[in-house]
Amino acid sequence: MSQKKSRQQQKPKSEIKLAEERFQNCIVKRNNFNDEARIIRDERNSLHDQRGKIMEKIMKHREEMKSNTSSKANYQKVRDDAQEKAKQLISIKQQKRGNKKGGKSLKDTVQALHSEILNLERRRETTEMSIAKEREIMEKLGILRRSLIDQESALTTQEHLNLEVSELDTEIDSEFA
Repeated sequence: MSQKKSRQQQKPKSEIKLAEERFQNCIVKRNNFNDEARIIRDERNSLHDQRGKIMEKIMKHREEMKSNTSSKANYQKVRDDAQEKAKQLISIKQQKRGNKKGGKSLKDTVQALHSEILNLERRRETTEMSIAKEREIMEKLGILRRSLIDQESALTTQEHLNLEVSELDTEIDSEFA
């Protein structure tokens, strides 16, 4: 009997040892899981901190972007005002200059009238002609002289306008320099 008792007692001891080993294995696994959980938690906290820092940077950049947008709007308004002023100055310049396309300039016309008057006067003085022919030349000279006076006044006006246009050109250039 004593052998039976010792066998029965040994058996529970081996079960106790097995249970103890299983328990120790569970403790080791638990500790490993806890270590893994701690590592993952630290990674999560680190990522959360990084996210917070990045969000702060994003918010700073958004505020900077808003201020840049308002500055951009102000500069665009200044640019638009300057462009509008330039358009007005250019239209004034074009109005004062008038349409020069085609035809001779007033200077050319005045010079042509001067030379024609001189030619007619020379011809009248140097050539023998009848009184009717001389009267015809005198009438022509009168018409040319009146036309010359009109053209010279128009030339003076045009030169004055050209001066104003050149001042506008200077103003436009200084506005966009």
